[in-house]
Amino acid sequence: MAATERMPVGSVISFAGEIKSEMVNRLYRMGWLICDGSKLKIADYPDLFQSIGNAHGGDNNYFYLPDMQSKFIRGVNGDAVSESGKLMDPDAAQRTFAKDGGNTGNDVGSYQDFATGLPKASFTTDVTGSHAHNLPHLPDGSHNAYAGSIGRDGGKEAGDNTRTGESGSHSHDIVGGGDPETRPRNMNLHFLIKFSKDSK
Repeated sequence: MAATERMPVGSVISFAGEIKSEMVNRLYRMGWLICDGSKLKIADYPDLFQSIGNAHGGDNNYFYLPDMQSKFIRGVNGDAVSESGKLMDPDAAQRTFAKDGGNTGNDVGSYQDFATGLPKASFTTDVTGSHAHNLPHLPDGSHNAYAGSIGRDGGKEAGDNTRTGESGSHSHDIVGGGDPETRPRNMNLHFLIKFSKDSK
């Protein structure tokens, strides 16, 4: 008996090759489907439904395959906690269903959209804390205007000690830079799910 035939129905593996029409048929005969979120009739795939049920969406007649397209896998949090005693997935309770009828919260098949957490090492701007700015030109009140002409008598250069008022400790918004998403290094692979106990 081949090793894959001993794998339980509902097992998911990665596949590193191209999957086109002939390969789809070949994989099907071996008992594998692509994890693309397809909607299946319960009556047509009883073994698979018995294993995964409506975890990824469905109703009394249909169920969905997990949709792994362009997604990373995250292990179900369960009771795992960090050193601070918080769940390793801090937003586990807010996880939504992948498709209508699917699991939510801290259960297999639930879905979580992208997010960005606070960094361990804080971001900083190039200037922080209390500071002031030089004021290079300072009027002295001797500017005069009168009918028929404009007189400009006075005005003085600001001295080295002339400063604007300090604004105190404050922060600046970071308005530029960054990428479209936060992600680790990754490689595209297909995910397959075992749907049958026996090869076709």
